[in-house]
Amino acid sequence: DIWGYDFSSEYPNSLPNIILPKKPGKKYVIDNINFERIPFGFYRVKIRHTNPNFLKVFNFSKKHHYTSQQLRELYKVRQIFGLEFELLQPNDEFKYNAYIYPEKEFVEMKIVFKTWLENMMKIKSVCSKDNQLIKRLISSAWGCFTQCNKVKIIPDDDGVLDIDTDEYYIKKINNNGEYECIPYNNICKHGGFYRLKPFLTVSVRNFMLRYAVRNHILDDIVRIHTDSYMLKKEVEFCT
Repeated sequence: DIWGYDFSSEYPNSLPNIILPKKPGKKYVIDNINFERIPFGFYRVKIRHTNPNFLKVFNFSKKHHYTSQQLRELYKVRQIFGLEFELLQPNDEFKYNAYIYPEKEFVEMKIVFKTWLENMMKIKSVCSKDNQLIKRLISSAWGCFTQCNKVKIIPDDDGVLDIDTDEYYIKKINNNGEYECIPYNNICKHGGFYRLKPFLTVSVRNFMLRYAVRNHILDDIVRIHTDSYMLKKEVEFCT
């Protein structure tokens, strides 16, 4: 038997609790990281683990890019999972190992989303639990803001892809053989909030990791799907 536990509206609830940089950051080459006081940004770090349960609560970046929030959270639980961190040096693909945003140049997302979320929760409180409209309204906001523009490009008859990789990032090849690309100079589809996506995703993943550690359920996790646990047994969670 499998038991499922879901946190209601965890992504929308996390929106007011994060911050978003006002301005672009800069690429740096740094020699070391102070994980307890790590500046806000992204870092190229290789993470190693000895505890197999770590794979249940963490998704590795294929290119070893992690946010400062992720690294700070992992550093706190490094002994539980046997974690080691290696700051990677620049290479041919990445001429940097840190992308850091200016200090004190941030917007608190509660300024943007708090009133909206409070109104949505008021509406939800008077709706039935299976009301799909309010569920979609609550969950669609962050998804809408973090959507990006995509351009689909098809190789010619000789299989040659005519694309300037300085202008487009190749995200994936879809089932139709089309290359789905993101234009660097026109990333955002709705209002410029695309850069919110990694910070919001990390906020929820950090929450799920902390909650699993605090409730001692690492051995019982079958999988984590977004903001829900699938467990091997019934569990009474602490607050």
